[in-house]
Amino acid sequence: MHRVGIEVELLAPVGSSRLELARAVATEWDADVRTSWHLDSEPAAHEQIKVFHHMTPAFDVVDQEGRQLLRLVDDITIRHDLDPRRQTAERWSRVVTDDPRFLRMLATKLAPIGASQAEVEAAADSLGLEAAFHDAAAKLTDSSGASVALVAGMPGERERVCEIISPPLGGGRNEWLETVVGLATQLGFTVPQESATHVHYDAAPFRNAEAFQRLVWTFTEHAEALRARFGTNPHCTRLGPLPQAVVDLVERDDYEAMDWATIAKEARAIDGVTKYRDINIMNLVADAPVLDTVEVRTLPGSTSAQTLIDLVAMVDGVVDHVLGQAAQHA
Repeated sequence: MHRVGIEVELLAPVGSSRLELARAVATEWDADVRTSWHLDSEPAAHEQIKVFHHMTPAFDVVDQEGRQLLRLVDDITIRHDLDPRRQTAERWSRVVTDDPRFLRMLATKLAPIGASQAEVEAAADSLGLEAAFHDAAAKLTDSSGASVALVAGMPGERERVCEIISPPLGGGRNEWLETVVGLATQLGFTVPQESATHVHYDAAPFRNAEAFQRLVWTFTEHAEALRARFGTNPHCTRLGPLPQAVVDLVERDDYEAMDWATIAKEARAIDGVTKYRDINIMNLVADAPVLDTVEVRTLPGSTSAQTLIDLVAMVDGVVDHVLGQAAQHA
């Protein structure tokens, strides 16, 4: 059985939040809940700014030795089932900026939940910034008056969004899914319209010419068949085949003579190699990967642990086929 990381996107019932699931899992496992920040980004409809970076409250369930058992975060792709007119969870904060460096600095100085005006002012002052408050939001500016970041409440019902993130799981992954997804179902969590499930595999076995070539071919030549087999959610928008240039790379006449460092360098220079593909190879080819994984992103969401167990087993079969074929041709 492969060691995998699993991400499942669900939605808490109206009036609840991902924090309630964190508390339920912590009780079940005699663990603790720790609040932290989740950093993410989203496209910006702005002439000069292409991406906005933001951070929102996240919850980690950790055991008595401090090992992470579960992480629950927001996911900006989940929108359809939320009512933006509803008041969001009280005192949950969201910080938005066009420079992620400010998020990393502010994350060490601001509490994700319950930060007072005085605490926001103190955090701004420690970074040499000014905080101007209006309608429970704080605009942080530098000495020239240029906007640096906005600290505000969460948009309506964003606390309901719950991306469930596992630690790397080995032989106990089925039991992990049964417990976590079972508790989510008991609490009334549902599958949002845009929901997906992602599975991360250790990247190391794919860092050679044969395995990478087979991986690329499998998720391009058989992309539609795999989507049909997995039951990919048609409402997921952050998917797509790998760029044709990646296929062209692994089919070059000199490809078999390349070492992995050369292949990775060529691949990461290709325009359009992003995480938002059916197969995310960004960390596989990165110089310094954030996660040392290959991510399969085309599985649908579900509140059935058995369905998710079966889906992950199907992906295991695809991965085994890719690596088996690579080994035969090495």
